[in-house]
Amino acid sequence: MPISVWVRDEGHQRLASLHDVLHLVPPPLPPGWYDPFVRPEDHHRFPMLAHVDPYGNTIFNRSQMSAVLEELAAIQPELDGVALSTARALGVLIGTHACRPHRYLWFIGD
Repeated sequence: MPISVWVRDEGHQRLASLHDVLHLVPPPLPPGWYDPFVRPEDHHRFPMLAHVDPYGNTIFNRSQMSAVLEELAAIQPELDGVALSTARALGVLIGTHACRPHRYLWFIGD
């Protein structure tokens, strides 16, 4: 189930999306949305990523995004292909657009 990913400010204005940073990661090209790659048995290891709601909105603030970045770094050795590219793109999105005051990372489920 594809999940859109946006960086928004306090007024909910969209500042950047996962799609905006795809060209900054090596191939294969990620699809431009987040497709959860944390297996159920790994939820305890990656609690931030595991709690992204595929059917609703999940919002991370600046301090939570630090934990998301740590989880993305830890999970990358276990990923390959599109999942790895997506994890890298999420890291770029957070690092370049989201880790500033009054910015929020939104996962927008269907």
